[in-house]
Amino acid sequence: MSRWNLLARRAVPAVAALVLILVADRALEACGFSSEPVFVHTLFPDHGHFEAYAKGDLGLVQPTFARSYLVVAYRHLSGAGMDDQAQQDALRLWWEREGFGPERKDAVKRDRWEDGGRNRWKAIRKQVVEGEPKLASPYSWDANYAATAQLGDPVFAKAAETLEARIKSHGAKDPWVLSWVKGQDEIFSGEKTRSLPEAAPAIAPAWFKQDRAYQLAAARFHLGQLAEAKAGFAAIAADRSSPWSDLGAYLAARAGLREAAKDPAKLSAVRSSLEALVKDPKRAAIHTDAKAMLDRATYLADPPKYVAALGARLSAKGAVADFHDALDNYTYAWDRIIDGSLEIPDASRSSLVEKDGEPVREARATHSRGLVGEEMSDWIRIYTGHGEEALARWRRTPTLPWLVAALAHAGAKDPEISKLLESAAKVDAKSPAFLTLAYHRARLLSELGRIPEADRLTAELQARPGLPPTLFNLLRQSQQKRAKDLKAWIGLLPQKIAGITEAGNINTDPPEPTQMEDVDSADISRLQTLVPLDALKDAALDPASSKLLGLPAMALEKALLAGREDLVKALHKPDPKKPDEVDAWLAEQEPAGRAFILALRAGRARNRACFPKTPEKEPGLPVLSKAQQEAAAKEQAAIEALGPSVDQHCKAILAFEAAHPDDPRIPEALHQAVQLTRTGGACGSEETTKLSKRAFQLLHKRFPKDPWARKTPYHY
Repeated sequence: MSRWNLLARRAVPAVAALVLILVADRALEACGFSSEPVFVHTLFPDHGHFEAYAKGDLGLVQPTFARSYLVVAYRHLSGAGMDDQAQQDALRLWWEREGFGPERKDAVKRDRWEDGGRNRWKAIRKQVVEGEPKLASPYSWDANYAATAQLGDPVFAKAAETLEARIKSHGAKDPWVLSWVKGQDEIFSGEKTRSLPEAAPAIAPAWFKQDRAYQLAAARFHLGQLAEAKAGFAAIAADRSSPWSDLGAYLAARAGLREAAKDPAKLSAVRSSLEALVKDPKRAAIHTDAKAMLDRATYLADPPKYVAALGARLSAKGAVADFHDALDNYTYAWDRIIDGSLEIPDASRSSLVEKDGEPVREARATHSRGLVGEEMSDWIRIYTGHGEEALARWRRTPTLPWLVAALAHAGAKDPEISKLLESAAKVDAKSPAFLTLAYHRARLLSELGRIPEADRLTAELQARPGLPPTLFNLLRQSQQKRAKDLKAWIGLLPQKIAGITEAGNINTDPPEPTQMEDVDSADISRLQTLVPLDALKDAALDPASSKLLGLPAMALEKALLAGREDLVKALHKPDPKKPDEVDAWLAEQEPAGRAFILALRAGRARNRACFPKTPEKEPGLPVLSKAQQEAAAKEQAAIEALGPSVDQHCKAILAFEAAHPDDPRIPEALHQAVQLTRTGGACGSEETTKLSKRAFQLLHKRFPKDPWARKTPYHY
């Protein structure tokens, strides 16, 4: 383990295989989970842009980015740059944090909670003892669902390696090997009340005595008996003949560090012991781990100072040794300072608390000002959370990083907006800051009412080859706000896919991310609910409208629900050889009959979609006239008055059956009513189950021998 902060990581959910389904028919709001396109990444650059970002082609640097991306951005903005090794180190860290292995190319998403060591231990243990061992959970979880390692996979891997060596040297049937395994079982059981392994008897062989001494010290360590564990490991370290001597020296310091987390007075001694280990040429085997532990001790001694020192190192010009580990520790330590980690000793915590001595996020966010004094850390602090300070810093330090910060947080009413825009416009197109500055220039020009200038700049940016999808889409969203009419607004709805999210899991990058397009579900909802039917029909029949919008089907479905026969005729394309339910709907004049046909149609299509609802807090579409907005609101109110779609369809079928009991379509319709209630969810109500039961009982009572009854063995 080369980095101290890997000892406690929050779990990252594994992502299923990438599936992208572009659905043209978007007539109604779908229920359930599915793959969804992502148009704007806010925590990191587009995945397909990582390599370019590391090289300095930053695209749009957002204040919401995680700090590791902002460190790289600052190096490029400040002129420090990134050599090849630093670029590879940054990429490796990002892909690791995304759940991939060290190399992104051809990597398979992996689960961070690996159990290869555990499985190996159980397999080798079976050579000595039958049955499954009782093993403790590898992690403990706090109230915030943060995981802390207890018995991680490497511990089991080391035990398996040791047992394999003991079996090879002494045999699986050796009684001392059996005793060794039983002692290890005690340690691995995780029981707080477990007993310690028995001390080695005098008659035991030397190898067993040395192994048992290590087992006893390890058991005490895991039980939290830190003083005893430290003494045991120190004794092992002093025995140079023990195969555990080097590890004992390291673990004695580690036990001391755990003590120091609760008693900072002991921290100085721990650091001294770790410094001695690092300098001891005879302990070369543990130098890497000892350096990592020393790094952790330095952090515990003064967290803000530690972060500031790492920030100075990371932002310095020239090569940065161990850039991967430095960046990892820098961002992780800063997270713990701001979010409030119990690992910070009380002595270092005193200035971070507020209100009854409890650490609170705002107090720690304010305390992050203690990182001031190191330029990059201060830039990150202001850029991500204290934008009101950015303009003053740019005035005092008119460098490129501070220009980016000032412009990103500027508003149209700021007194120096003209000077900011003028300075940003002078930045060369090859500068790593260019796209970020250009995006905010376009934003501010639009806010200032200088629309032609904003449009020209936006068009120039979108025409640039290789523009990251997120930036392209943000520019397009700004264009949507400036659209002059409905046709222009609709033409701006398709966006480039920046990623895919699977049922809320981590975003992954789609194939050819800069080429594929889709439409935001929020925009689909606006089309369905805020645009009046007549305008929706015109857009559906306009050959220039993107097929991604599914406007013909959307308009037809809404026209059917609204009972607009004129629009249904305009939108429906009948097939004389294969008439469908829409033809039947047009032939039917009775409202109840039309509702029945729509319900039967929904069941046959297995369409359990909800009737569209107006999005909450939706202000309306400025591109529509007041009359159009009022017409759309009236139409939408009538549709929403129908109630849940599944219930409405079931009621329509039951009502039609009561009025037309001899209609030959009734058996199938009752079957379809039951089927529609299978996954009612948000498209049903508390009444859905009762309706399903009524349709089921009616079907089996009236048509017990009908094939549709046999296809309906139960209700939902």
